[in-house]
Amino acid sequence: MNMKKFTYILLLAFFCIGAQYASAQKFGYLNSALLLSEHPDIKVADSELETLQNTYATRIQTKVEGLKAKYAELSKKDQEGTIPPKDLQEQVKKLQEQEGALQQEEQQLQQDLLKKREQLYQPIIDAINEAIKNVATEGGYTYIFDQSGGGLLYADESQDVSGLIKTKLGI
Repeated sequence: MNMKKFTYILLLAFFCIGAQYASAQKFGYLNSALLLSEHPDIKVADSELETLQNTYATRIQTKVEGLKAKYAELSKKDQEGTIPPKDLQEQVKKLQEQEGALQQEEQQLQQDLLKKREQLYQPIIDAINEAIKNVATEGGYTYIFDQSGGGLLYADESQDVSGLIKTKLGI
């Protein structure tokens, strides 16, 4: 009986110490998607990306129109009977090869656009992460959760550190 009492007291002490430790922790949260969208450098990056995307789209559209014109010309020659079947087959094959090359170019341009987006966004993300670390350290926060990630079920609005991070970023 004495051992049971000792174990009970030990467990009770353990839970009391754990509760005090848990209550000493400070938690904060932010909305990183909103924070990112409000960062002034994002607008500059998005504008640059939009310009690049429009340039790529124009380039591809011009080539698509050129291919359409070649197909139409070839179709007209076929209907008029001014092109031998063997030449028609060769021309169609060449146009199909050009079409395949155009699809590959379009995919490459999409990859280039994604790389450019990453290149433009990374310094901004790094600055935000640094500001989060500074706010956490200076504010004594044990954890800061991201509300935009869907992992936050409840938050006391007084613990929102977005304003402090915006201040660190000069937003």
